[in-house]
Amino acid sequence: MSKGFLISRRQALGMGLGSVAALALGACGGSQESAEETAVTTGGTDTVVGSLAIHITGLDYGPGVDKVILTLDNPVDAVSADTFVVEETKDTTDFADDTYPIIEVTAPRTVTDAYLVDAEGNKTADPSTNVAIEMNIDPAEGSPFIFTMPYMYNMWCEPYDLTVSIAEGQTLTSGGTEVIAFDVDPTPTAKESNADVWVEHEGTFSDIDYKYATFTPETESKNLFVWLHGVGEGFSDPEYAGNDTLVPLLGNRVTRLAEATFQQATGGMNVLVPMSPTKWMDNGSHEPDADWTPHASMYLESLAELIDSYVQEIGAEHVIISGCSNGGYMTLNLALEHGDRYDGFIPISEGIDTEKITDEEWGQLAGYNMFFVYCEDDASTIDCNKTTIAALREHGASDNLHESVSDFVYDTSGAFDAMAADGDPHYKYNGHWAWCYFFNGEANDADGLNAFDWIKQVVEA
Repeated sequence: MSKGFLISRRQALGMGLGSVAALALGACGGSQESAEETAVTTGGTDTVVGSLAIHITGLDYGPGVDKVILTLDNPVDAVSADTFVVEETKDTTDFADDTYPIIEVTAPRTVTDAYLVDAEGNKTADPSTNVAIEMNIDPAEGSPFIFTMPYMYNMWCEPYDLTVSIAEGQTLTSGGTEVIAFDVDPTPTAKESNADVWVEHEGTFSDIDYKYATFTPETESKNLFVWLHGVGEGFSDPEYAGNDTLVPLLGNRVTRLAEATFQQATGGMNVLVPMSPTKWMDNGSHEPDADWTPHASMYLESLAELIDSYVQEIGAEHVIISGCSNGGYMTLNLALEHGDRYDGFIPISEGIDTEKITDEEWGQLAGYNMFFVYCEDDASTIDCNKTTIAALREHGASDNLHESVSDFVYDTSGAFDAMAADGDPHYKYNGHWAWCYFFNGEANDADGLNAFDWIKQVVEA
């Protein structure tokens, strides 16, 4: 079964800003025309109520709510960045407490701009019932996700509220009348994101229920790229908030795979993003401790069946498998079990117990096209990556084996330089996050070959 991102329980997704504004307006119980009619009839009002919708952008470090669209029951005359203050209330993990309790916190958001928009989300100088408020997002501000411990899952914050108020000393008017009572419901009625071009599906493979997201390029392609998420982006238990494929799409910058940089460099790729019901390293025990043993994943055969099913559905002729961390582990497992079905593998910050791979299996793996991406500063899996690559070379891998190695993982956008630690040129991420370089098209081997270009070479060979 396929569906767009229309999640009735929590969200309305897969729509433009105008649709989001319209949906939020509907939640107020009236249309824009009727609201404006009321204002004109009364000559203005001192009481304005409404609802809000949010926009989410996925970046290297995860998602951030960078815009709020207010839909009001009466039009306001004009707004600016100084008009409003916004407070965010959400649940979060208290990492200062070694029991990692979930606590509710309230913190101010940094408003960067505010302006009136029409029903389609376009800026307007005319009085309007729709207001856009843009806010700063960075690694410390604006995430709608909570990372839970000790199970290490990303989930939607529950609650996630944004309280919008008129700033002290500021005046807001409606029909020339100063607004005294301003009441916007803080709980979002809708959300959109830069993952809205993806489609969510559900299916059962080898008796295991999966959710998975797909992207189809505008120009027909017979190539498929499969992305396997890390440990934090699984967990599709419907009893919890984190049960949709926006979690693996936004938890890392997977949305880049649908953007021009990746699509143009690779010659156009269909993309499949399966979501593990727990974590790829789950050996069936569902315990939080990972099992790095090769062949041990309870999802190995069902995942292969899911991929095969989608390959047949779209008529794919070439398949690249890639994943980070937990997904890097699963990438190598697929190579071990079904490597002859696929054209190439990109394990990123992978973790697998190399001591339990046999010489015969190393010889098998050494014959496949592989491009490893990892960082020397990765305390979690650096030894795995180095040992794996050394074993592959020892067993005959040569021109078919590539590696992109960095000393550290820095934000290369420059957007967060002000947050950099003393002595660092840029903001530094955890060294395990080498996938940032991959998604940004910055993973190059020692000869300067980029991972995106390598993908095109492999599928066209």
